[in-house]
Amino acid sequence: QNLYHEASWGALTERGYLWGVFIWNMFDFCSDSRREGDLTDINDKGLVSYDRQTRKDAFYFYRANWSTHPTLHLVGRRYTDRPYAVLDVKAYSNAPQARLWLNGSDQGVAPCVGGICLWRSVRLVPGRNELRASAEVAGSIVSDSLQWTFSGSPAIVRIKAGDMSGYVSRDNQRYGSDMYFSAGDGRGANPPDTPPDKRIAVAADDPRLYGSFREGEFSYRVPVPNGRYRIVLKFAEPSAGAAAERVFDVDVGGATVLKSFDVFAAAGDKLKGVDRAFDATASDGNLQIAFRPLKGKALVSALAITPLDR
Repeated sequence: QNLYHEASWGALTERGYLWGVFIWNMFDFCSDSRREGDLTDINDKGLVSYDRQTRKDAFYFYRANWSTHPTLHLVGRRYTDRPYAVLDVKAYSNAPQARLWLNGSDQGVAPCVGGICLWRSVRLVPGRNELRASAEVAGSIVSDSLQWTFSGSPAIVRIKAGDMSGYVSRDNQRYGSDMYFSAGDGRGANPPDTPPDKRIAVAADDPRLYGSFREGEFSYRVPVPNGRYRIVLKFAEPSAGAAAERVFDVDVGGATVLKSFDVFAAAGDKLKGVDRAFDATASDGNLQIAFRPLKGKALVSALAITPLDR
C-alpha cells in the first residue's frame, strides 16, 4: 500500500493540469466474498482500518504531503518480527530532514523528499531493536519510535520472491517477503481473492513455497557477511505449455551458474516445483544474483542462502 500511494502521488504531483485528486479509500469497507490476509468480506484499501482504530502508514504519507501539522512517522510499526538483518528504514515527515537512532546509535540524517525520509542498509542486531527518529518542523520538534525484533542470523537469508508477507516452510524455515531485488514484477499464481475452486496448485513437497514468483529481467543484491555460501533457487513454471517457451541464464557475481535454463523442461511440466543449487563467495558483503532472459521472461519463486563454513 505504501509503495502504491508513493508512486501514485508522485505521478499526480507532476501533472499540474489536474483539477483535483481523490484517495480510494479513507477507510476499509465491506466487500462481499473478499479474502485478504486475515480479513473476510473486507476491502482493505483504506488508509484507516474498518473499525476506525488504526491509521495505516499511508495515512501519514498523505499527512506529510498535504498538511502543515508537524508530522514524523516511522513506517512498519506493526511488522515487528523482522526476517532480515539488513534493511532500509523509512519515515514520513513534512520536515526537511530527520535523524535516526538504532539502539541509541546515531544512523545519521536523511533528507525528506516528497514526504519520504529514507535510511539505507540499516543493520539490526539479534533480539530487540529500538528505532527512534527526530525532526524539526516549523520550529516544533517531533519524534517517533518503534521496536523490531530480529531472531535470525545475518548469514542466512531466505526470500519468497513475489510475496508481500513471506512464509514459514513445512520444514520450519522462514522465508521473508520479497526484498533486495531490482526490477522485475512480483506475482502470485493465486491472487488473494481467488475462489478456492479456481486456485492453481503447484506439484511440490511444499506447494506454497513455489506459489509466487518474480519475473522479467531482474537481480537480487543480498547483503551477507563475506564467506562461502550455498544458494538454492526454487522454480515452478506458471504458464508455459511446452519446453523452450521460457529460457534464461542465472549469474552470480558476473559468472553464469545456470545456462539456458528452462523451468518447464527441468521439471517435466508446468506447475511442478524444481530446485537448483550452487556455491558462491561473497567478498564485498553482498551476493549479486542476476536473472537474464534469453526467450520470454526469467523467473524465480524462492531463494535460500546459507553459509557453507559455519
